[in-house]
Amino acid sequence: MNHQEKFRIQASKKHLLTVNLGGIILGVFLLLLLLMVRHRYTLGLLIVGIGILIIYMLADYLIWQNRGIRIIEIDQDGITLYRGKNKTIQSIQRNQITDINIFKKLNRRIVTIILGGEVIKPAAGITLFKGERIRIADDAFDDNDFTVLIEKLKQLKPY
Repeated sequence: MNHQEKFRIQASKKHLLTVNLGGIILGVFLLLLLLMVRHRYTLGLLIVGIGILIIYMLADYLIWQNRGIRIIEIDQDGITLYRGKNKTIQSIQRNQITDINIFKKLNRRIVTIILGGEVIKPAAGITLFKGERIRIADDAFDDNDFTVLIEKLKQLKPY
């Protein structure tokens, strides 16, 4: 990265709401499918399942509102995160980063920045993290911007 270059990505409430509403629709579809296939499940159970799904997605959104990552800035020195409604600043110096783990889970891309710890992969498909870490999911970000973010993070990744 050039000394003057600073990459900035900003989250959007609209993106997160779209992802959460999509999750609710998919969840309702799967619950309906389960009800049709397994007749012992009742309409009451379906309603309870939908209620739980809506509460989960609402809680996810409210937690993001309170302390979720709103803005990410990357430069040659490290990463600056702005969290929550008040945009509380969290600075991460490049030398604090011991690893950056990037993976896809279903259709979500997730970045885990390890600070002083390590990534442990005991078996295929299982990843554990030891030490302090920051997790960033693409839910609230534009897909193209998140792709650029991943490339910029790879440039910071220690080898």
